[in-house]
Amino acid sequence: MRPYKPLTASLVCAALITWAAPGQAQNYREFPIGGRTATMGGAGTAAGNDSAMPYLNPAGLVGVPGDVFAVSATVYSVTRRSFDDFFYPSGTPETLGYQQESESFTSASVGELPSSVMYFSQPGDPEATIQHRIGFSLIVPSARRIAVVASVAGRFTNAGGRALETESINAHYTRYYAGPSYALGIGPDLRLGASLYGVYHRSTVTTSRTSSFSFLGGSVSSTFAGQKAQIAEGFSVVPVVGVQLRLVSDLWLGAGVAAPSFPIAGKFRFNSDSSGVDPDPTTGVPRSVATTSTADTEYRDYTPLRLNAGVAFDPRQGLSLAGDVHVYLKRTDTEVDGAQRIEQRRSGELTRQFVRDVSYSTMAEQVIDLSLGAEYAFSEVVALRAGGFTDMAAVAPVTERPDQAGRFRLNRFGGTLGVGLKSGSFDSTVGVLLAHGVGHYGASDPWVNGAVVPVRTTETTGMLILSGAITSAEAKKAIRDTLPVDAPVPDLDGEAKVQVEVAPSPRAVKPKPPPPAPPAPPDPDSAADQAPPAPEAP
Repeated sequence: MRPYKPLTASLVCAALITWAAPGQAQNYREFPIGGRTATMGGAGTAAGNDSAMPYLNPAGLVGVPGDVFAVSATVYSVTRRSFDDFFYPSGTPETLGYQQESESFTSASVGELPSSVMYFSQPGDPEATIQHRIGFSLIVPSARRIAVVASVAGRFTNAGGRALETESINAHYTRYYAGPSYALGIGPDLRLGASLYGVYHRSTVTTSRTSSFSFLGGSVSSTFAGQKAQIAEGFSVVPVVGVQLRLVSDLWLGAGVAAPSFPIAGKFRFNSDSSGVDPDPTTGVPRSVATTSTADTEYRDYTPLRLNAGVAFDPRQGLSLAGDVHVYLKRTDTEVDGAQRIEQRRSGELTRQFVRDVSYSTMAEQVIDLSLGAEYAFSEVVALRAGGFTDMAAVAPVTERPDQAGRFRLNRFGGTLGVGLKSGSFDSTVGVLLAHGVGHYGASDPWVNGAVVPVRTTETTGMLILSGAITSAEAKKAIRDTLPVDAPVPDLDGEAKVQVEVAPSPRAVKPKPPPPAPPAPPDPDSAADQAPPAPEAP
């Protein structure tokens, strides 16, 4: 009886020559941005005024009080994943009598990353009808980490054999927006704004897989080991414009438009190395196969046209409500142009070296996302916030094509909860986000040459969100109140004041007293007056 022979090393080596789509978009709203906006489910287009506004709707910057520095950060996040069947998506051949003995699976990724940082100033008269805001911001609207380490071991009861497989995946995708913004307020009811961002995208993917199969007590065996690493970097420019309009009282409408990106530069680098030993199907003699592949190509990364609109009832006292809809249009996502260098080595044959042209593109699907948020202000100091959002997948469904191996596609749904605290002009937010994603993963089938099976996968992410904003006037006041010694400090109206009392330094040395002055010479007149009387004659 000839035992069932798993995927040959030669075909596996050939499969590793290819690569996954570099940096292809997964989801557009993977990271909460802003403070109040982040904990209200991302709904801020109509009336938001925090650090999410330069990216979401620059018109909201008119609502920023004075000169402001603001930071929002996801100080800690953790993601866990599960798969229906990671190693054997189609099961195992019944004729081999496979019995699983052990399985180890870990899929948790931890990340800490600021999601938005901005500084904006208010030139001109703060009481004027026409208001201006100008500043700079750094925004991280999407960041994804994927980490999977897994192994499985079993035995073939009908073929006297054993099997051991291991696999690890480590991927990181991040998109950074940095640039200036300007906002204009015309009266209390109309706000306009624009941002011009330079966008830097970086994605890294490393994978490793090993497998070992033996049959007939080890007389027939097959082993394989392969590693792959790729990095994609791209730089582009994206303009963003927006408007906010007060209809009546506390009812606001808002809209934002992010134009499709204009790629400027980009590089994609890839290398893989695989080797294996497999019995020749004709003679049964073990043969070794190895493949090495490298590529350094031009790379262009695109972001689609984004249209977002929102409505908000926003009195900032008592109950406030907000809702947004985001539409991302379908367009080309990535483009690669260059050459791939391949070297193949097979026992008993000459080494083959060749170069092939590589030119292909990927597409991002149209996506519609929703955000809903609410805030209840118990007082001017404390407010409770909550929200919900969707984050639908932008990539096409996973198919059974060989190039779909290792691909994720998930639709995510999440909720947020937070508390806003305000002291003077310092506004802070503490919140949590919980998101759950459901989708598919392209799992390689080791029993069928080149086959990929979409298996169900889930993802759960928890994040801790912190944000804070403070006006420069409040910062000056805080510095003046906390200085260890009194000194001239700019007052809130710009004039310098000097404190009268000066606290002595704790290390000051006490001055020595001056030496005593020499006694003054006696005065003759004064001496005569003070002389004792002469004795009288007898």
